Amino acid sequence: MIEIFRRVSALFLLCLGGYLMIWPGGKLLIVSLYEGSTIESQRITVTTPAWFELAASMTSPEGVPELEDRAYGYNHKRYIFKPDEPPFNEISHYPEQAVFVSIGSGQKWLRIYASHPGDIYSLPEQFKHPYFYHGPGLIMLGFAIYFFIPRRQYETDEIHYPRGATVIVPDIMGLILTPIFFLLPFLIVWEMDAGGSVLSLSKGWIWLTGTMWLMAAIWSVLLLTALKYSDLCYRITDQGLHVVKRGKDKLIKWHEIEYFRNYRTRLGGKISTLLLILGTTLQALATGLMLRHQEEWGIRIHPSKGKEIKIMGNALDQFDEIVRALKDHGVKRKNNK
Repeated sequence: MIEIFRRVSALFLLCLGGYLMIWPGGKLLIVSLYEGSTIESQRITVTTPAWFELAASMTSPEGVPELEDRAYGYNHKRYIFKPDEPPFNEISHYPEQAVFVSIGSGQKWLRIYASHPGDIYSLPEQFKHPYFYHGPGLIMLGFAIYFFIPRRQYETDEIHYPRGATVIVPDIMGLILTPIFFLLPFLIVWEMDAGGSVLSLSKGWIWLTGTMWLMAAIWSVLLLTALKYSDLCYRITDQGLHVVKRGKDKLIKWHEIEYFRNYRTRLGGKISTLLLILGTTLQALATGLMLRHQEEWGIRIHPSKGKEIKIMGNALDQFDEIVRALKDHGVKRKNNK
């Protein structure tokens, strides 16, 4: 379970951290003084002192740093606020069409409307990506969880895969590329359609999202592969072949093994084809070419009872010792048809 927790928690934190870095935030309010004589739109009357103070500072904004930092637009006569900031939180809903707020007996009017951050040109920096700086912290926490949780220590008689090539490298590739392809639809959609949904069927974004998330699913296979080999090892004894996995030691006695045979898969080629067809980045295409001729090979052991045991030979330095032990104990090798 610890190996599952290591990957699930790290992947979740990396995806959440990346999401917070690119999330533009919710709708913002654009506020300005209104000096017109006729008002035909929606009108609201307010009387609390905070509104009077706000209107007074907007009338003479010079020397009010907090207000100057919110200045926006031509001649900086409009100001950006969040809907949950006082006194604006006194009004439950702000439409995208302007609403006019009458302060007191109509002595001053404020024109207010809501807009998505992506639709506001030259938005002040403090309103862009409100949780941006939380993102890197979560990403670093994710990698810290992955690297600092203790790993299983192997005994001297246990035959195991090298941790770097078969576990850490696939994990890092999966932890980096899975969040990238998961987050790409959000980044693209919010850049081109502020406030749009990545699952919008009417605007066609769902097809882009489906393709990118399929790519994310392909890269997540690397995490499953690394999980499989993270604590897998074998031991050869006089009784038989021990398969140690998830803390359980399964013994396959020599006389219970009917035969074994070689195998070679084409999984690398299949993943390569998907990457070359669906890949939208140079990294995906380059990885597709790299995997083009990478094949998994090894043996399949067929016991008289239970499921077959597959032992991958790639990167397993003592693989020949397992094959030799099978032969020495009279287990026949069958040729592939």
